[in-house]
Formats: sequence, C-alpha cells, structure tokens
Amino acid sequence: MNKIKDDILGRYLSGQCSDEELAIVRDWIKLSTNNAAELFELQRLYDDMKASVMPENKIALAEEFLMDRIAAECHQMKVHRMRRLMRYVAAVVIIFALGSTVWFSFNHGLFNDEMVIAKASDGKELKVTLPDGTRVWLNKTASIKYPRQFNGDTRDVYLQGEAYFEVKKNPKKPFTVNSDVMSVRVLGTIFDFRIDKQEHLAEVSLIQGKVQVKGNNSEGMVIITSGQKARLDGATRQLTVSQVDARLDAVWHDDKIPFENANVNDICHTLEQLYGVKVYIDSNIDIHHTYSGVIKYRDSISTVLVSLQNTLPIKYRIRAKKVELISLTR
Repeated sequence: MNKIKDDILGRYLSGQCSDEELAIVRDWIKLSTNNAAELFELQRLYDDMKASVMPENKIALAEEFLMDRIAAECHQMKVHRMRRLMRYVAAVVIIFALGSTVWFSFNHGLFNDEMVIAKASDGKELKVTLPDGTRVWLNKTASIKYPRQFNGDTRDVYLQGEAYFEVKKNPKKPFTVNSDVMSVRVLGTIFDFRIDKQEHLAEVSLIQGKVQVKGNNSEGMVIITSGQKARLDGATRQLTVSQVDARLDAVWHDDKIPFENANVNDICHTLEQLYGVKVYIDSNIDIHHTYSGVIKYRDSISTVLVSLQNTLPIKYRIRAKKVELISLTR
C-alpha cells in the first residue's frame, strides 16, 4: 500500500483520526522515506495554512488563496508531488474551516491590507504565525488583531485573553502587544500575556529577553527581565513586578512542565502551583537530589507523579487535596 486516502490524512493532520486510521498512517510512513518526508511537509504546511481559514461563505476564495500559497511553498518540488500536497493540504484546511469555530475575519473583505482577527474556540488553543514570522499561541477564547502586513517602523497587535508569544527579532521595528489595560513593547523575546477583563487584571510573564510594560491609564512603566512578572491591577491601578518561574505560566501552550536542576522542594512547589494541592515530603527523601527534564502536563496530578516515580526514588499517596511523597528506602 503506497497510497493513502486524502480523508485519512486530513483527519490525521487535524488530530481527529481513529486508532485504526493512525495505524494506517504509521504503516504508510514505514513504506518509504518519501512518505515520511511528505507527511512532515504536509504537517508544516497544515500548521501554517490553517490560520488562513474563513467562514463558509468565503471558502471558495480561501481555497484559491491556499492553492497559490502552497504552490509558492512547493516551487522546488517535483510537479506531481506538489499537486498532491496542494490537494491534500487545501482539502484539510477547508474541512477545518467548515467544522471549526476558529476563523480569521477581515474588516474590509477577504484579502485586504487592513486588519486580521484570529480567535481561538472555547475548547482548543490556536497557533498563529504573524506576517513577520512571530509565532503566537492563543489560549482558549483568546483573540488577536493584527495587520496583514507590518508597514512602517512598528509592529502593533491587539490582544484579548491570553497568548504566548515568540517574537521575531527586528531591532529596527519594535513589536508592541496592546490591550485594554496595558501594552508590552519588545524587540524579540518570549513571554506570556494574560488579560482578565472580569478581574480587571493584566499580567506579563517574561520567559526570555527584556520587555517594557506600560499601563494605559498613567499607572506607570516598568522594564522586566527573564523570570519576572509584571502585574497591573485595574481596580487599584497598581503596577507591580515579582520574581516567578515564568515558564509555568505558559504550560498551557505546549502542555509541558519544564524542570532544570530542580530539587524535590522545587518540584513540589511547581506541583502545588499547577494543581492547587499541598505536597508533604517524607523526611527520608534526599531534598538535594536534582532533576532536569520535561514532563507532560496532564489533568490528573497522579499521572505526573507516575512520571516522576520513574526518575526519582519516591512513591506517593494522594488524599483529597493532599499529596505525600514517600522515600522508597522507608
């Protein structure tokens, strides 16, 4: 079997295929390195292209636009492979447009030089690549508004909700994230920006680099560096800065809990923050033992603890909101 049905590939790319279909895709990949390379390219194109999907009444124009973009992406490939990629990816992205609550809307028509709005659904995050190459992950229900092209000497976008940013460096053209509460100005960095309208609160957690944070109503301006959080309380109009593990505020965007030379106390503090539990440590546990690595974030803390058991000499016991770590030598 050296061919695979378009609809199976489509469901695989959109994360909706069954276990049986997943097995079919895996078997297809094993048949040849060309198949594996083709699927890798399809995944890349799918991730880039799905941000271009439109409401149903604009699907035909969207398909034409996607075909042009895919053709440009694939200009170095053989013609027959390019056509297959165009057919697969365009079909998948259009299906995504018809079945998803996520779409991009344009203020003055389908493809213009004005503003684009990307909005994540209430059940799934959305990755967006901006015109300058900046990558943005929108948390559930969040939205971002940006120009189709960054003209002039600035890059301005407008955010509602929470988003994770990996900003493309350009010292000559600063990147600014605007919101109803405050703005964040950067040249190139990684940070999480959360706006909570109900709580009248805005927070910026800086993972890498340096940013300028400024309140919209004369609350002041601060510059924060990696590992700091700027917090603006709209009710009290206070802008404060604190030291945090900024990466934990962005766990939602890739479901990964990062640890770097973390001892047992550090790990327990992280679990308490993420899961709202109280962790008790057996006195026989070596608290100086450190761990570096990444653990997959799960809804259940027990799944995370199982992963830790495979690395640290511990076992655990859970009772309501209390977790006890027990030494294996006890």
